[in-house]
Amino acid sequence: MKCGACNYPKVEQVTTTMDKWQGNQLIAIKCVPVERCPQCVEEYFSPEVLRALERLIDAPHEPVDQIAVPIFKYQPLVA
Repeated sequence: MKCGACNYPKVEQVTTTMDKWQGNQLIAIKCVPVERCPQCVEEYFSPEVLRALERLIDAPHEPVDQIAVPIFKYQPLVA
């Protein structure tokens, strides 16, 4: 498949991690199959992968792992 963004002649089959905010909760899905352009890094998901991602996000299953994420409040620098 040719890249639709930059016309590079061939995209690569790789995996990625998807993340999505649902309210104040961040959901991450690892090992998602994707076709990625090695030149511009545009990513293409098959319809089957998109449907599976929608199912996981709409009705989350038991997570395989959890991590703590530090959250900071922005404070402008004082000159």
